[in-house]
Amino acid sequence: MLKVFRDNLKNLSWILWVVIAVFILLVFVDFGRSNRAKTPLGAAATVGDHEVTWADFQRHYQYMENQYREIYGERFNADLAKQLQLPRQAIEQLLNDQVLLDEARSMGLTVTDDEVRKVILGIPGLVDAKGKFVDEETYKRFAQANNYAGPGAFEATIRQQLLRQKLFDVLIQTAHVSPAEVERAFREQSVRAAVSYIQLPRTELAADVQLSQDDLRSYYEQHQTEYQLPEQRVADYLLVDKALLRAQLDISDDDLRAYYDEHKDDFSREEQVRARHILLRTGGDRTEEQATQEIEKIKARIEGGEDFATVARQVSEDPGSKDQGGDLGYFGRGRMTPEFEKAAFAAQPGDLVGPVTTSFGVHLIQVEDRREGGAIPYEEAKAAVRSRVAAQRVDQEAADLAASLRKKLAENGSEGDVAERMKTLADDNPAVRFVTSQPFSQNGLISGLGRAPQFTDAAFSLDAGELAEGVIDTPRGPVVLELQKVIDPHVPPLEEIEPRLRQALTQQRAQEMAEKRLQEAKKQIEEGTPLEQVAADLGLEVRDSGEFGANEPIQGLGGDPAIAKAALDAKLGDVVGPLATPQGAVLMKVTDYTGFDADELAKKRPEIRQRLARERANQLMGSIVQKRRQEEGVRYDPTLVQEFDLGGATAS
Repeated sequence: MLKVFRDNLKNLSWILWVVIAVFILLVFVDFGRSNRAKTPLGAAATVGDHEVTWADFQRHYQYMENQYREIYGERFNADLAKQLQLPRQAIEQLLNDQVLLDEARSMGLTVTDDEVRKVILGIPGLVDAKGKFVDEETYKRFAQANNYAGPGAFEATIRQQLLRQKLFDVLIQTAHVSPAEVERAFREQSVRAAVSYIQLPRTELAADVQLSQDDLRSYYEQHQTEYQLPEQRVADYLLVDKALLRAQLDISDDDLRAYYDEHKDDFSREEQVRARHILLRTGGDRTEEQATQEIEKIKARIEGGEDFATVARQVSEDPGSKDQGGDLGYFGRGRMTPEFEKAAFAAQPGDLVGPVTTSFGVHLIQVEDRREGGAIPYEEAKAAVRSRVAAQRVDQEAADLAASLRKKLAENGSEGDVAERMKTLADDNPAVRFVTSQPFSQNGLISGLGRAPQFTDAAFSLDAGELAEGVIDTPRGPVVLELQKVIDPHVPPLEEIEPRLRQALTQQRAQEMAEKRLQEAKKQIEEGTPLEQVAADLGLEVRDSGEFGANEPIQGLGGDPAIAKAALDAKLGDVVGPLATPQGAVLMKVTDYTGFDADELAKKRPEIRQRLARERANQLMGSIVQKRRQEEGVRYDPTLVQEFDLGGATAS
């Protein structure tokens, strides 16, 4: 396909811009921000017979990271990436893409070479200032720098993007949207209102609620099913706490040194440079000479005392690093274009280098730090070595200790109370804890352990006084378990849950009082008393909502659709309510209203139908993904699960 790129460039179909945008974001950022020294071979995950390679995962993860950097700017960091679960998002999106590609092929959809070519000719960096396709070597470097094996793999990815787009277009065409649905959507979008309102919190009335014992007993009898508890268990157990045990492990310096010597490759680093850069793109209205002159002026500003990062945020045209003040982080050799790499690695920390010309434009580079490559000295790596050795040993040490504790309990099964002997064993070992749980249900939390399915399964298989077979694994460490007692399903006696009953009944009575008072206020307003006067008599403040629609939250009242609907179904000047709110009750007066406009609906009907069709197509794609994933099965490389902490993922 390479030769045909040198033909005259055509205008791109608007549909393809979505696909092109993905690669625009990757043009320089992925050229320069790869953080993995090596990409593992093989599949990171599979769905059915389809693989997501490690290279695919790394590339897509970097793309998503760049997107979030654009959104969050300087607030984006490793902690935020962890909170957003970026690795899981990346791998799941790629797996879903594979499912959708399979569905598209099964429908007979295809993508032509000409369609792929049009996308590639719209990607910055692959055409020069005169609009001609770049040379073959530059194209290969571009593909490889973006983590593709070569141009063929790069073109295959574009073909897949287009194929998924075609599937989406087909689903849009088949999505049925009725005229009634279009009208309902238009009403939700165009009918708007504003209200003035008073809100009476029930907490202000709680002190006025007087409850007798008969009131509580009557409420208790009417609501017993709400307070019924399922079957519960109480257990005594010994926990070998792995966190405590790990800290107590006695690992000799000889053992640490031996591990370090055997795993030196794990404690090494490549030569790296940390740099910032400012990029001015060339092509279009700016020649290389003009960009070079502009970079020289920018360089003079920085040499004159201006902060590089501040200037980069103002003028750099690299979307992946501009908001970070041009920061590219640490990178090793082979991550950047040859011209950029040569300039950066030849400089010393503090040097200002440039102008440097690459296929992307003209750069100004500031080198901030260097890391020499080679082995990390033992003393520097010692803490990490100990952590690894301890992590390897603690599981076996904990299992052995728990097994020995269980054996001691079993050998002396007839000698004294088991719980007392458990306490003695725990007192003798600082890594062991004795716990008597609170009552727990089959799906409940365990005191001191949290959610521990193996523990609850074992407890619910025992009779009272029975010691569980073997050792039970839990998130905090192995456990030796004895079931203390079984509690049958029951409704707790009134005396036991009286505080909860009193609170619930007080809230109910206070809510009734709030609604009654606002009902009286509504009558006054309808008889001519101003809302402000009624509010003052109640000791309340009149608030204005501002304009809102059917699916929008009301300022001060939140997003309750019933409250919004009540206001939107009313007329200008109507008094609406009282209506229940999470806090109490609200009374509203409609102060502004925009009603249904049939002529406007006629104008916007095609646009609304298209939007609803796209939403329906997205729902269909979600259903396809869910069904096929269930049928074909998803498997993850254990390295992926471990390295990126993909909790809940099943390794293959």
